[in-house]
Amino acid sequence: EDDQDIGCTACGITCISSSQYSVLMAPGTYLMQIDGPHLFHIVCTETLRPSYIPTKLPTNVPTTKKPTKMPSATTPFPTESNPPRFNATFLAEFPWTLNTFLSDPFGRFESFATLTVFDEQNVFGLIEQCKACFVWQYRVKENATAALSEWIDLNPTANNRISVSIEKITSLQANEQYAVQLTITSARTANSGNCVHENEALVFAPGQTYELRVLFAVVKSQYTMDSVSHELSVTTNTLP
Repeated sequence: EDDQDIGCTACGITCISSSQYSVLMAPGTYLMQIDGPHLFHIVCTETLRPSYIPTKLPTNVPTTKKPTKMPSATTPFPTESNPPRFNATFLAEFPWTLNTFLSDPFGRFESFATLTVFDEQNVFGLIEQCKACFVWQYRVKENATAALSEWIDLNPTANNRISVSIEKITSLQANEQYAVQLTITSARTANSGNCVHENEALVFAPGQTYELRVLFAVVKSQYTMDSVSHELSVTTNTLP
């Protein structure tokens, strides 16, 4: 009811506002017993019942029942690429020399070797520009009963009479051949080329037997390619 005093004409009693009240009742059937004269109003209001399956709120972007998964940056088992194929081999008849018997141990000496390289993906680049990839070595047997010494490097840096050259001689697809030459110049630099200077760094000595070989090794990233040639036997003359 309105918040005001209401007079009851039937009983002459004034219902003050503090005694007025209202009751919200659920829809149904009710029996009412009135114990005297009263003034009341019954107000019926339609009550909206909520549906058992309420309508979902609309979305701007429709969703699928099975959305596509986001692609990952890396797959758990990526396919490994095939490793590069390469190989290096010295020809069986090398190294060789024109003179396996050195009548003059202090004279000029030359030896040659041929290396075949298969490098399918060109992993190692220009082999002919890598002089440090080729190392000539020798070991000596001082007499008939002595054992051969350990292998000793012929170092062009330590002895300017020693030089190594590399030249590409054939190239067919991934197969290439390289000529490797060792040169030891004459030690006879004194007295118009007739004598050996006392301070000259000698390689060969008179009356001994030597074995020579050449090593090849090149490293690129995690890959290594190497090969070792056969031995070349050389004997020096005994000087009077």
